[in-house]
Amino acid sequence: MTLKDSLTIYTTKFCSDCTTIKEFLDEKKVPYEEVLVTRNTEEGREAIKIIENKSGGKVPVLVFSDESFMVEPSNGDVLKKLKELGQVD
Repeated sequence: MTLKDSLTIYTTKFCSDCTTIKEFLDEKKVPYEEVLVTRNTEEGREAIKIIENKSGGKVPVLVFSDESFMVEPSNGDVLKKLKELGQVD
């Protein structure tokens, strides 16, 4: 995955919206990096700070290559953004 195509998803283990958006991205064959929001790892604690800053603690949070982000987005909104970025047809 190149920086141009980077997509990061902040998720939790028991988030049905997180599962839904990951399944959608997998179906569309869009590569992404998943960051699990947890207090058990340094990366997870950093993720907590990021999502609290961007979304008030809500997940999923998707951060796109242009540094824009979406909180709890619909599949349609994500698809529109990915098309805008040239990551899907």
